[in-house]
Amino acid sequence: MLTTVVCKKDGCKGNRFKISVQRLKVLLICTECKNTEKLKREANTIFPTICSKCTGEVFKVCRNNEEKNIIFECTNCNHKFVYTP
Repeated sequence: MLTTVVCKKDGCKGNRFKISVQRLKVLLICTECKNTEKLKREANTIFPTICSKCTGEVFKVCRNNEEKNIIFECTNCNHKFVYTP
């Protein structure tokens, strides 16, 4: 089952994020309120911050609870990539 990630800040219902990578953490930055959510990542994992198809910088993020992965979908071209922690 897929669950859409929504900003956790009180009063914000943003579901589009920019991605920033800092050391062993991936930051999801809400495009509406700029609040950040941290995800852990493996040390050797390459994590894109822009879409490989159109160079878009904003993504919708979904968690797949059954397969334990995270799906990032570009809001410009709908290209998806899957991250498995």
